[in-house]
Amino acid sequence: VGLDTLFPGAGLGEVFDESSEFRAALRRAAREDRCDESSPVRFDMTSSAQGSWFSRRPAAATHGVLREALGASAPTGDEFYAKIGGLTLDGVAPRTGHFIDIVGGPGSRRLARYAWHQDRGGDTEAVTVMLGFPAASRQRGCGVFSHVSPLSHLVVHEADAEGDNSRPREFSDERGERRFLDVDAIPEASIVRPGYGRGRELIVYSDARVVHSAPDAIHRESLWRFM
Repeated sequence: VGLDTLFPGAGLGEVFDESSEFRAALRRAAREDRCDESSPVRFDMTSSAQGSWFSRRPAAATHGVLREALGASAPTGDEFYAKIGGLTLDGVAPRTGHFIDIVGGPGSRRLARYAWHQDRGGDTEAVTVMLGFPAASRQRGCGVFSHVSPLSHLVVHEADAEGDNSRPREFSDERGERRFLDVDAIPEASIVRPGYGRGRELIVYSDARVVHSAPDAIHRESLWRFM
């Protein structure tokens, strides 16, 4: 999904693609408007910070950044978050209100291995929207968005000894027999690597129907996740 598709006529796709200063200002404004006010890392741009895109606080800082860059065509800050969080898949939009600015660098780094998981274990209607912040202007290709692997069956989750229930473990096959998903043995042919670029700044996926991981080669400043 492209920013220009979501905000037609605003010129947002161009300035987002070409201005690292705009992207940095937008991230900082989001932390002011939508991240937890009590978080000790709220304005530490090298650490991930979270909050709610449902927040009733007026998104004044975000509106200011958008207005300065786009002029009268700019959406308000509240419209900006509502439009992104309102993207749907099969008629279903993100519904928990959870927002996080996930720091992924900055710059390139390579993972030793994937860490496949789901964010909303057991929620069969969970939908996630991601907005990518590239490491460089006019960047194209992989390394910004999470990689995903589609599932043939819905899975159930059981917490491990540490209480982590993000790694799907069990599903029933066509005969109703219990089988287990080995998330450490996802075949290469099953991995989808979404590409980033102008007109492809956002992705939408069903958290229940895929497992996902940070990319094997990360090349981004951060990643916004709306749930």
